[in-house]
Amino acid sequence: MNKISHFVIIIFLMTAACSANAAIDRLEVRPTDIDRELATASGPHVIFREKDDSQAPLLIFLPGTGGETVVTAKTERAFIDTALAQGYRVIILSYIDTPAVAQVCTLQVSAQDPACAEKVRQKRIFGDDTTGLIRDRAKDAIVPRLTMLLNHLAKSDAQGHWEKYLEGDRPRWSSIVLSGQSQGGGMAAFLAKQFGQFTGRHAAQQVHLEEAVLCMHKAGGVRHVVPVAAGDGGDALVVAGHRHAAG
Repeated sequence: MNKISHFVIIIFLMTAACSANAAIDRLEVRPTDIDRELATASGPHVIFREKDDSQAPLLIFLPGTGGETVVTAKTERAFIDTALAQGYRVIILSYIDTPAVAQVCTLQVSAQDPACAEKVRQKRIFGDDTTGLIRDRAKDAIVPRLTMLLNHLAKSDAQGHWEKYLEGDRPRWSSIVLSGQSQGGGMAAFLAKQFGQFTGRHAAQQVHLEEAVLCMHKAGGVRHVVPVAAGDGGDALVVAGHRHAAG
């Protein structure tokens, strides 16, 4: 599998308004507009970008279990406005989010297979055939869906220069920030933990990130920002409570 050489994760909740003067384009792309065989999943991909923002980094938001993307665009408006105000483009990515990891990997199942949650996330994120407990097809996994969407936007929205977020046949992770709510936050954290290439201080951040997500899961969710081993000059990894535990 491809390794990610540079990865920035931010899972946070902020409340700040986007500048009223900013000209924001909103696009909706149905997965079936890209590939007729893709599952409809949680609705269309919802894309926000400011006009003439060709140098903007990209923030991907993964909704929680049952989180329809169009509804998420409304309920997470403060989050989206914050990201836009800070110079990001935003994609609320439609992906298969049911059943949730916790619904599949029950206490009984996990007792028999402690790696159940890892296998489900591996399949849902990358499309690997790691478990038969969910029926997600490989092309419906999160990374393939994101890659297909970026390729589609590069062709359909040429002025947006979406090709800059691609590196060959995979996303250019150095230009992308992942965020998520509930199950989506867990998926984002797993993606960084599994394939992020960290050394030295970053290795500690990777471990602390996992512990923070597990803590959120066990505690039923927290509502405050928790900095995770952020040092001088490095990428900030932050975990924040967002109404629900990681799914």
